[in-house]
Parts: sequence; C-alpha cells; structure tokens
Amino acid sequence: MAATAGFILGTVLGGVITEFFGWRYIFFINLPFGAFATAWAFWKLHEIVEPERKARFDIAGMVTFPLGIVRVLAGLTFVVMGLAGEPITDGVFIVAGIMLVVFALGELHVEQPMMDFSLFRVRLFWAGNTSLFLNALGRGSTMFIMSWFFQAVLNDSPLISALKLLPLPLAMVVFAPLAGRLSDRLGSRWLSTIGLACTLIAQLLMASFPVTASYIMWGIALAILGIGNGLFNSPNMSAVMGSVPPNRRGVAAGMTTLLFNSGQTTVLPRRWSFSPP
Repeated sequence: MAATAGFILGTVLGGVITEFFGWRYIFFINLPFGAFATAWAFWKLHEIVEPERKARFDIAGMVTFPLGIVRVLAGLTFVVMGLAGEPITDGVFIVAGIMLVVFALGELHVEQPMMDFSLFRVRLFWAGNTSLFLNALGRGSTMFIMSWFFQAVLNDSPLISALKLLPLPLAMVVFAPLAGRLSDRLGSRWLSTIGLACTLIAQLLMASFPVTASYIMWGIALAILGIGNGLFNSPNMSAVMGSVPPNRRGVAAGMTTLLFNSGQTTVLPRRWSFSPP
C-alpha cells in the first residue's frame, strides 16, 4: 500500500516541484528519500524466517528482462509519436520479444531464477498477481493521461494539475487501512472484487466525460478510483503473500513488485484528438 501511495503522491509532488523549482529537481528529490529509506530498512527490517544463505543472483535474468521491457516501453513511445509501422518501431518490438522469450526460457533452466515461474502454479498467487498487474496498468495510464490532460488540454500549471489529482491518493489513504482491517475479518476475495469494480466504474466514467466536463465530475471519478485501489491493494497483497511458503515470500514479493512496477509504467498507446475546451 505504501508503494502505491508513494507512486501517486510522487506524481502530485512532482507537479509542485516542477512549478516552483523546475523539472530537473525531480531527479534530486529522490536522493534524500532513497538515502533515508536505505538506512531505515537496514536499521529496522529483520528477517522473520531463515533466509536462503546460498542463493545466487540470476545474472542472465537481470540482464535480459530489463533489456526486453525497456524496448517494449520504447516501442510504445514510438507508436505514440506516430511511428507505428515504421522499421525502427517494428525492430524495437521484435528485439523486445526476443529478449523476453530468452528471459522466460532462461528462467526455466536456472537453479535460482529471478522470477520463479513455479509459483504461478498456485492459483491464488497467479490470480492475485494478474489482477495486480492489470490494475497497476489501468492506474498508471490514468495518472499519466490525466496529468497530461490537465496541463496540455486545460492549460493548467503543473501545481494546479497536481492538486487536481489529490482526490485519488486522499481516498486511498482513507480506505486502505479500512480495507486491511476488514480483510482480516472477512477475507480478501470480496474486498478485492469490490475494489476492482469501483476502479472499473471510475474508468468508465472518465472515458465518457467530454473535454468540457467540470472538475467536480473529474474529482468524483478520481476519488472513486482511489477508493477502488484502497479496497483492492491491501487485501490482494495479503492473499498473494499468504499463498506461498514462508521461505519463498522474499522471491514472491520481488515478483509482485516487478509486475506492479511494469504495469504502472506501461501506458498502452492510442491516438487522441481532444477538441479545445
């Protein structure tokens, strides 16, 4: 939940930093946050189960997956730029496919893989991570599009655009603890399902709004999206982590984070043509 809230609040904070200091300072702000988080994790986090001391890094997986996913993102960027069908775009996607196939085949033959595909045999782990990836894909795309829409279409400043996005993280902050408490009593299935239903409703609402819609409508839709994410993320993560053996939770958490970040940074391209407000 902290990762999701950090991603969304970071988007809002990015608007504030850009407005008052310039976009270059966005890169500097990560330095104190990263240093504090590293020191805090080393000081406070402790193993609750015996770790696998003889585990080795999956060098091949650590090389092929980033090379593949970066080319996927580059290809999507070319498509958005209007270069769909061009040789450079097709070439990037072909190389991406090759890299990801090599990654997948390599993971099946490595003794200690970066992504343990055997965990996907657990139905709850597979379903939970698939839902997590698709939800992150929808949320990340929405945040990207709405930030661009407020600034490029409505001509809002970065600060105003950031403030307009606040209903989403505020709703998550309110509903995430409630969802965690309820999931301890009621389980994760119904809460996660209700959360995804709220997300679907919010996405459909925003897809139907005209460019001239009032901000009240956008704010309500963003709040519903935040409620949906707040209800979904905590119970779903609890279910995913509870579905694997304790000594595999570190690997499972890494795989879940990988899918989470891949989903929220991948924006599916489409050509938009907004009319002036």
